[in-house]
Formats: sequence, structure tokens, C-alpha cells
Amino acid sequence: MRISGTTPSPCRWIAFDAGIQKDAVPPRPDQEPMNLSWNAFWDVMTNHILGIKALFMFDTKLSVNAFIQYNTDYDGIITNFRIRYNPKEGNDLYMVFNEDGNTDLYRELPYLPVYNSRTVMLKYTYTFNL
Repeated sequence: MRISGTTPSPCRWIAFDAGIQKDAVPPRPDQEPMNLSWNAFWDVMTNHILGIKALFMFDTKLSVNAFIQYNTDYDGIITNFRIRYNPKEGNDLYMVFNEDGNTDLYRELPYLPVYNSRTVMLKYTYTFNL
């Protein structure tokens, strides 16, 4: 998806490209506007994201959902593990584990921690009629 356009402003000319705002010199009337394209960004940076999702249902009341993603931009692994228990219709109990880990701990100084964040959440939902 490409988003691009120009907006004149009394104090400056703003070029929007892929959600990034950049200040630019206003074009002269005899010139074409600057062409800031998303492709110029890709010439500078290459990022690969590999992800896998899995869902296992023991029965209609108990299921396990997992999502693992590796991002080459910051050499990180993001994991999400969710257990859902549904004792009866309209009631759901979720237990969620999230981790954001580093695979290259020595790429910055000071050295990075093994995990950027770890979270355990418990959620209960109940549907009621009025």
C-alpha cells in the first residue's frame, strides 16, 4: 500500500509519504513537485519477518493458540501463547503469555537483556442479558 501526496502550507511545504512527514523546499511554479516514493525507503532498509501461528482445540471448552514471530530488523523473537477455557456459553477465561526476546545481545552497548518484556495476563469475560 502506498500513501503519498502534498499539502501546501503558509510556512512550509509538507510531503507525506507512507505515513512519514518530511519537510521539503517548496517547488517553483515551473518545476514538478518532489517525488518522495516508498521505494526510496526500501533502497536503504531490508527487513524480513517470519511468523507462524498454531491453534489446537482439545474440545469445545479448551483451546491453545500460539504465535511466534522473528524480525530481522532488531534480531528479536516475539512469542504469544494463549490458553482459553470456556466452561459454558458466554463465559471465557484466558491466560496469555507474551515475550519479546533479543537474539543478538551484543549488537549495542550496554549489552541488551535477554527479554525486552515478559507478560502474563489473566482475563475473564462474562456475557449477560439485560
